[in-house]
Amino acid sequence: MLQLSSDLQRKYTKKVGLYSISHHPYMPEFCVSGCDNFVLVYDKRNMKNNPLHMMCPEHLLDYGSISSVTCCVYNNAGTEILATYGNENIYLFNNLCYEKGAFLHCYKGHANQQTIKGVNFFGPNCEYIISGSDCGNIYYWDKNTEAIVNFMPGDISGVVNCLEPHPSVPILATSGLDDNIKIWTSSAETYPPDLADLEHCVSRNMARTTLENVDRLDHGQFRFFMRYYLSRRLNS
Repeated sequence: MLQLSSDLQRKYTKKVGLYSISHHPYMPEFCVSGCDNFVLVYDKRNMKNNPLHMMCPEHLLDYGSISSVTCCVYNNAGTEILATYGNENIYLFNNLCYEKGAFLHCYKGHANQQTIKGVNFFGPNCEYIISGSDCGNIYYWDKNTEAIVNFMPGDISGVVNCLEPHPSVPILATSGLDDNIKIWTSSAETYPPDLADLEHCVSRNMARTTLENVDRLDHGQFRFFMRYYLSRRLNS
């Protein structure tokens, strides 16, 4: 059994608090994510060496880019890893032949800021990507086209955090700030789904994310200035 810990030592940096851990469905490897920009893939048979992969989108490779990966999961074949970034987007990585900075797809429109959001695959062949959002909705993306194909209210209190699909039938369990777990089945009375409010929700989420990123950048610049100022004082 693997246990989530906050003290996984990395050779290239300090200890990093972890949010998520996922095991490969067949191979002796697992991936972890937490309070930095990387999804780390480890071989359980050789834990003393460096990770097999350090997955991160190209624009977040710079250590000055402050972000976090709140959840990472394998698909049902272990060939892909899905990761959701705080104040950012959801990225799909190739686990078979990962190249530094490369990702297969990017999924946008939700908001991952207030709490630790999960992310998951959905469908018998992982055809869809699902995530909660700070706006209280559950979002469904087509994995290949990156289009939002459905969204629906998932939490009365306003935030959906965790999503777990049934392993063999189209049933989804979700939880958030409400004090219950919701079970969803494919029983909609209308088809195609009503996406009338989608543009408004996505626009609001993306505006909120942009403001959060600007504020985060301002704080990062302030910290950089203070470090520079103090180092000059100490060396003078």
